[in-house]
Amino acid sequence: MYGITTWCLTVAAVNSIIEEASYSGIILPSTDWHTLTHHGNTARITYRVRVQCDIHYFNSTCTKFCRPRDDKFGHYHCDNNGDKMCIGGWRGANCEIAVCKTGCHPIHGKCDQPGGCERTALLKQTNNLILELSTSN
Repeated sequence: MYGITTWCLTVAAVNSIIEEASYSGIILPSTDWHTLTHHGNTARITYRVRVQCDIHYFNSTCTKFCRPRDDKFGHYHCDNNGDKMCIGGWRGANCEIAVCKTGCHPIHGKCDQPGGCERTALLKQTNNLILELSTSN
């Protein structure tokens, strides 16, 4: 699990170890530095450490992934918590649904780009065949 950290710090002179310190504990990812002190037989070692998530990973275990995109799979950026924030004109879980212009008919209208509107009109329905006409505004 991320945040549980173990390391060993060795201070050495030429061909000999002066002091060795180890730490095992929980340090959650943040921008904050933590000061640790080791009191050994020969020396006292004070050092600072911090844990940070890799780019595009978020939360206290660095397991929430969010990479900004603006393509057919989504149109969003990520906030400081790794939540998707839709770019203007897009909506949906992955911001993949274009917001049509105001007044676009919810059943007989559609859009592939924000602010657009294509109207479809049912011309003829025979047996299982439906003929539609599409026009753009």
